[in-house]
Amino acid sequence: MSKEALSAVEVGKFVGGYLYLHTAALPVLPEAWRQTAAKAIELACVRPDYDFNVIKLHQNGEELSLLDYRDFFDDPFPALGRSWRILLGRGSVVYRTYEESRNPPILHRKELLLPASHDRLQEYRAMTKAAEALGLFSETNRIGFRAQWHALIRERGYELIAGKLRPLTDAVTDRKIGIESHIS
Repeated sequence: MSKEALSAVEVGKFVGGYLYLHTAALPVLPEAWRQTAAKAIELACVRPDYDFNVIKLHQNGEELSLLDYRDFFDDPFPALGRSWRILLGRGSVVYRTYEESRNPPILHRKELLLPASHDRLQEYRAMTKAAEALGLFSETNRIGFRAQWHALIRERGYELIAGKLRPLTDAVTDRKIGIESHIS
């Protein structure tokens, strides 16, 4: 399937020749792509929504990855936990874990990976809009990994607390008040 055919799919995020989508969006894919995904899932001996929740399809149709973002629904920018890269033409599977990584890859704009009918879509769109308003996506070379992402958020004067972007000034003020009250 060509890049144009992938781009015509109404759900997913297209990055560097790959279409990323959540397993909830599998039903909206063209039949050929659903069959490709089914072959890869069988070859990797994994289960959707249990072992992985995001599919990364290459435009050539011979390569795809099954990605496990453990906290996909609860973390606004979830970290990659595990991946299976499948080369269908060779029948090969390469497994990789990020479980012990101090700086795993993270996912942005996850609302793009979900079907339009998903009940939390607006919540995820709001988080993306807030991040855009802070200019967090303006330096794409700095946002792919957790440590750099959190450093960029701090540079913009914010921190990520309980799934929300909070101004650092509030946290710093709270800390200063706590310290000063102990000094007096």
